Amino acid sequence: MKIAVYTICKDEEQFAKRYAEQAREADAIIVTDTGSSDQTIPLLTSGGAQINAVKINPFRFDYAFNAAIDNIPEDFDACFRVDLDEVIEPGWRSIVEREWNDNVICIDRPTVGDKIFGLYRPSRIHPRHNFRWQGAIHERLIGPGVKRDSDLRVIHTPDHKKDRNYLPYARMGAAEDPTSAGACYLLVAECFKQSQFDEAYMEANRYLTIPCDNKNERSDVYKLMGQIFELRKEYDRATELFERANTESPVTRDALYCLAMMEHRRGKNKEAAIAARRALAITTQDGWCTNPDAWSGILESLAKDFLSEDHCNIGTHSKIHKNGR
Repeated sequence: MKIAVYTICKDEEQFAKRYAEQAREADAIIVTDTGSSDQTIPLLTSGGAQINAVKINPFRFDYAFNAAIDNIPEDFDACFRVDLDEVIEPGWRSIVEREWNDNVICIDRPTVGDKIFGLYRPSRIHPRHNFRWQGAIHERLIGPGVKRDSDLRVIHTPDHKKDRNYLPYARMGAAEDPTSAGACYLLVAECFKQSQFDEAYMEANRYLTIPCDNKNERSDVYKLMGQIFELRKEYDRATELFERANTESPVTRDALYCLAMMEHRRGKNKEAAIAARRALAITTQDGWCTNPDAWSGILESLAKDFLSEDHCNIGTHSKIHKNGR
């Protein structure tokens, strides 16, 4: 079988050499450049990648990735999207060949050094024909066939110095499909990330009117609303929303972590300890986990803080944790 590794890029020279080396098991490395001005293209070319340039104005990620698919020769069987800032585990080709059956393969994609990690399994390996990416931001793969999970792991190592303000794209996606709960959720999250709290709250309320059975998304929306009310110092309402978030997805710690931290910041050590102990009762990451601090030992310190009357220093945590891509 013929396998192509493909992606888009713009000014990512720090990842270029590593990318070409790890993708060399592919029959072709196809990279579509959207306007690099650094050494990304020469470094990729020297590593054996085929470079095609495209101008997309206004830019959106789905158009760019669809152009990348179009640049893959038509006689290829499997197309494996791997972004420049991702690391493929060695021996990936044998896994693809073993699991390939003209289907869509979903990979394990943990993120290093970000506020999002855990159970995220995007569709990344697909046939050459009849598949397109859809969505201005956080694009999703659209096409026929059955999706199957794989043990193949691709680790995301983002460049945190790069501008990641995706709010314009999130607004674009929500405007294109106002009935999409997923697009609305992404807009809520991006508004919150960019401190556009009034817009985030407005869109959160709109999200809750859209039919959706995604309990993880709904839980996260209620949690973000709770954080907004904490910022407004409306603590009773914030507590109600954190509890509602926990009800929507009782297998995640995030909402209870936010509740515990809010009570800690208010100097209510007993309430903080109770919320922390409730969160610690959740021992497996069976749902979304958007805040690694909920699994870092902070909750253990909060639980002990009141119960032992030993007020250990766990930090002020003056900033409310936010989500990102």
